[in-house]
Amino acid sequence: MNKRIIQSLSLLNLLALQFASAGGGEPSYNNSIIFGHSEISSNLPYLTPYNDTRVNVILQLNDNVVEDQLLMAIKETGWDEESQKKVLNLPVHVSSFVQSNYDLTAERSPELVATVKKLHQDYYSYWKKNEEALREIGIWSISPETELICEYYCSMSEMDAVLDYINAVEKSSMPADQKYALSYARYQLFLEKEKYTVNEDSFDLSDTVSRDFYRYLEVALYFITAQYDLAREASQPLLQSDNAWLKETSVYLQARLSLKEAQEQLVDEWEGTISDNEVGKALINQSRAEFKTYMDQYPNGLYYSSAQGLLRRLNWLAGNDAEVVRELERWYQAPSQFVKKDQRYQQNLLTFLLEVERKVVDPYENKSVKVENPKLLAVRILQSLRYYTYDPSANYSFEDLIGQYQPYFKDEPRLYQYLVATYYSEIDPQPKKVVELLPVLDESKQTLTTFELSEQILRAQAFEAQKRWSAAETIWQELYKRTNTPLQRELIEVGIADNYVLADRVDLAFTANSIVQNPALRDSLIEDHVSRGFVIDLIKDGYIGDEKTRAKWLYIQLTKDVKTINPIAFFADIKLIYQFKNVDVKDVAHFDFFNQPIKNAYQYKCGIPIDVMQKLENNPNDSHTQMCYSFMVERMPAYTVMGSQQFTHLKPSNWATQQITNYDSYRKVIDNPKANKDDRALALYHAVNCYNRGMNRCDDKEIPKSERKHWFDTLKREHSDSQWAKQQKYYW
Repeated sequence: MNKRIIQSLSLLNLLALQFASAGGGEPSYNNSIIFGHSEISSNLPYLTPYNDTRVNVILQLNDNVVEDQLLMAIKETGWDEESQKKVLNLPVHVSSFVQSNYDLTAERSPELVATVKKLHQDYYSYWKKNEEALREIGIWSISPETELICEYYCSMSEMDAVLDYINAVEKSSMPADQKYALSYARYQLFLEKEKYTVNEDSFDLSDTVSRDFYRYLEVALYFITAQYDLAREASQPLLQSDNAWLKETSVYLQARLSLKEAQEQLVDEWEGTISDNEVGKALINQSRAEFKTYMDQYPNGLYYSSAQGLLRRLNWLAGNDAEVVRELERWYQAPSQFVKKDQRYQQNLLTFLLEVERKVVDPYENKSVKVENPKLLAVRILQSLRYYTYDPSANYSFEDLIGQYQPYFKDEPRLYQYLVATYYSEIDPQPKKVVELLPVLDESKQTLTTFELSEQILRAQAFEAQKRWSAAETIWQELYKRTNTPLQRELIEVGIADNYVLADRVDLAFTANSIVQNPALRDSLIEDHVSRGFVIDLIKDGYIGDEKTRAKWLYIQLTKDVKTINPIAFFADIKLIYQFKNVDVKDVAHFDFFNQPIKNAYQYKCGIPIDVMQKLENNPNDSHTQMCYSFMVERMPAYTVMGSQQFTHLKPSNWATQQITNYDSYRKVIDNPKANKDDRALALYHAVNCYNRGMNRCDDKEIPKSERKHWFDTLKREHSDSQWAKQQKYYW
């Protein structure tokens, strides 16, 4: 028997891997639409071992709305996302790197945004005129649109530095032409980086302000090209600049330069190691002192938060891992007290949380310092539970995985109970114990924290494992009333649909007041879990869904009638097409297909699909009809069930095992001693070619190579005069 463990809702592909139950005696956890093992790190909005650790770090902020937004910020964007309509917002796949996707126009003045857009358009025109020369030096392409959204390999600090410079230039007292020349040069440096060359003769430097801003251009170029000594030397006069921004950024820059020099001394980029030398240590101390100088002079400065983070980097460089971990743990307890609450709060909060996950939770990054913060320790424990499910042979005990950490949860006893319940849900399935460990839903609460939601989801799963469907349904219903974020509501909607499938009560997903309202989810249920009689009643009664939706459901049912070779049902169901004669449903239901000639490349006269279904009813063993049926199925337009890869059908559907595939048709003809000789030759030819791509592309059966060789030999021996024997050179 198999147990059920929370599974991802993948936008690309869901891998459902079933493992044997680790416990005995208690009922097993059931497989279902979305619940099961997965090798994919998920992004589900509740605490589970199968989430990416970054997700579980985010989920303990006690602010559901912020959590929801941050989860969306770290999702992986699929290559086809723009061309396919989104079904669920549940992202599931978490990017290996995090795209900032931070729109810098949201916090900058309209005047500055307009200036940058003009600079970009002017540079784009310059690039188009000099495209060949610029490509030769490595500047391959420039977008025609201003890209003020920082993403992929863009550094937020890098782009901010550009905008801060241009903003300071625009606010200065310089004439407009001087402002434009300097701003354009800084934007060009941002786009071209080390390819850029600065030339003093290109600027009007007739006053002190313009000379200071030009000097900063030199400093920025030296910094980008890692010429830190030259950058420090060039920046010294700016420490006395009359321009407030130039003075502040130059004070901050001194510490950045010392940090960069320390990294050069101590870090081996190729080996990923940190060495120990006196020069590097001195630079660390120098940088620390310079950051503190900046923070003392500018307690509300533009770069104060950045300086705090870079001080942690200095501790890391110095080998003070414990201090780094302890500081991050302190901040994690109440991040809003440390992360500046300005327009950039969520972006900075996400950056901080990712640093916490990397430097505290990640066992590869933090190998030596014990995690003491109970919430972060819980993330690590959940991760270890996930690893254990993939390698139960490791034979870890409850004490190894959970029990030894109980002292760290003296201030979070409920969180410890949740971890214990998770163990008895995922590792040693005992659903009765899970129910006993977790609290009953407090009905006086109108909204729930993510942790409270997680407790109740685990209880619902435990009830389902005991086949107590109504008890679980009640929990799902109550959770839906108490959630206020899209991701959690979507998860609960799929969860209750899952409950209905497991309990064989899927009709409840199609009532007018059902929580299950997502059209893609309903389509998926129609496809795999709803009986023909119920589908037909839905179409006839017309009490749910619009006409296009019901037309799609009818086409899905007709497809099932065809692919299970059920002519009686097919001819009864096809009569319902008349209901949609006054509605254009071509984009969702391909009813015209049934009255169009079946095209094929083999000179077979098959008539139209309706004719083939009639012949199958009259003489299902006729070899010619069987081959025509295979051509018909191969060319039958697929219906579109949005999200068909988002809902994992671990519970076998009623019709999936009854489908007649192309391979089944070929095999029926091959094994029929009364089959027409030409039909049999073509069936053998097709059967052999099912494997011409290294795997069976006709269905999911695995046929021994010896049998495939037998088909090939039979084709060559008994049908040597056929065009198919002459055409077939190999078998696979």
